[in-house]
Amino acid sequence: MKINLSSVLGCMCEIKTMDNEFLAIGRISDFLPEDNSIEIVSCDGSDLPSMRYATKIKINIFGSKSGFLGLEGYVYIANSSFWRLYDVSSLGENERRSYFRIKTNSHAEVEEIIEREQPENDGQEATDEQTVKYPCTVMSVSISGALLAIDDEKCNFQVDSMLQINAFSVGESSQVFTLKCRVKRSENHERLGKLLGCEFTDLNDKEIQSLCQAIFAQQRLEIHRKKGLH
Repeated sequence: MKINLSSVLGCMCEIKTMDNEFLAIGRISDFLPEDNSIEIVSCDGSDLPSMRYATKIKINIFGSKSGFLGLEGYVYIANSSFWRLYDVSSLGENERRSYFRIKTNSHAEVEEIIEREQPENDGQEATDEQTVKYPCTVMSVSISGALLAIDDEKCNFQVDSMLQINAFSVGESSQVFTLKCRVKRSENHERLGKLLGCEFTDLNDKEIQSLCQAIFAQQRLEIHRKKGLH
């Protein structure tokens, strides 16, 4: 089935094996609709890994306009300069949670955001009002959201609660992020307390770029360690 991928040209992407082993990061440089092929180049100047012809892989793509897209395809050319993948098709929606996800275990604070309504004739826009802050651990982070652990019985955040995560880091990066999110799922864990699966909201282009860079930098560190290079 042919798909139109012209909207993802220039977008950053994550390349994985079908078993979700991280291989590389890159940028979509071309789309060849006649055979559903895409070309990928490095987005930071580093060499891409080599790969055998016809190897099936996953490509996770994120763009501020196109959103998230999971693809699978087969290697036609894979050298240090660029990759070409053919017979590219869409992955299922259930792949979305794992896009660019890394374990981080970052200590932070989280608070609920409640929109405070203004009187109709006030002439002012509604404002956000923060509530009680709870210590939390950001267990993992992706471009789409984060998994939080809150070990406090008084915390009553629920699905659809709007939250703000304050001053968390991604892996070993010194950069800190403060981002808004919405709770998409909630469960209780015997040891960790309340686990909240959250989806980021209202990210601007600068926040998206910074988050991508921090996640990709951590992934490169993990790859180097596995290869004994760091």
